[in-house]
Amino acid sequence: ALTISNVTLNNGHTFGTGATAVWNTSGTQLTVTLGTSPSVAIGDIVSLVGVSDLAGNAISLAFSI
Repeated sequence: ALTISNVTLNNGHTFGTGATAVWNTSGTQLTVTLGTSPSVAIGDIVSLVGVSDLAGNAISLAFSI
């Protein structure tokens, strides 16, 4: 199961204390809820780490904010 520890930011930034990452029931949308004192900034790169699809294939996904 994916947790916030599988969602990383570059530049040493964080989503804040108590942040969460939760898939919707159909597994098509991931919602990241920021915690206390987040340092995420425009231009940061968000990556999913250690994630695989239902067939066990590793997924590499990164995007910028």
